[in-house]
Amino acid sequence: MSLPVLIVAGYLGAGKTTLINDFLADPGGRRTVVLVNDFGAINIDAALIKTAEGDTIALTNGCACCVIGDDLLGAAKRAVATAPDLLIVEASGVSDPARLALLLRGVAGVDPARILTVINGAAARRNARDKFIGRLFAAQITSSDFVALNRETDYAAETVARLAPDAVFIASVGDALNGVTSVVAATMVDVLPEFKSRILDHPRPTSEAALRRWTATLPADVHRAKGIVDTRDGLVKFDYCQGQTVISALPFAPRYDVGKIVLIGPAGACTGPETQ
Repeated sequence: MSLPVLIVAGYLGAGKTTLINDFLADPGGRRTVVLVNDFGAINIDAALIKTAEGDTIALTNGCACCVIGDDLLGAAKRAVATAPDLLIVEASGVSDPARLALLLRGVAGVDPARILTVINGAAARRNARDKFIGRLFAAQITSSDFVALNRETDYAAETVARLAPDAVFIASVGDALNGVTSVVAATMVDVLPEFKSRILDHPRPTSEAALRRWTATLPADVHRAKGIVDTRDGLVKFDYCQGQTVISALPFAPRYDVGKIVLIGPAGACTGPETQ
């Protein structure tokens, strides 16, 4: 029996990770392998963590999270070898999920991937009309089998009806699984040529207030900034997207570099203030 794959897509800040994290809290008995670029992106509830060793976190409900690095194909093959019940691929906000679905056809033992696109309705009109991301935003919707509207608006619903008339509206990953019997979760660093990323160092302990002041100085050409930062109260994950900043404590110490801040924006334009 082959393993179905669900790709969770959507532009930066749409709410993909929240949707997946909600599912991990109650996977309905499915043994799920979650492949992520970093554990901080998922920010798993400490009560769910059974063990954390190397690149793998085992959860108490039988699920597991693994760091994939830059090799989605290899990570997916390794995940399939563990015979999970479920394979979910969380695409990066600036990737084309149709390209990922095509790539995953190279994994033996899986069905063609189905795509769940998450849309932040509050930013839908702006994203659709943006000269840098409008085409990508539309492509993410057009390729979708399922759509989850976060902050639903008439504009977002009308856009889906126009670009993906056959897509099914859902409220959770579990809803999508009515038509997908098994899934694994992966975060993919697959950035289209129209975008570029820049890494800044923020090595010194800081405060949450100082971090918020820093994100407030980010220029308009930075669409996303995220990282794990050492504060005087401990390690925190911060995530800035289109003017909104979310800061949360980490329940465990990540094994990757602390103080590395990733900025994402249109190619040739992504800049950011100094971190010192």
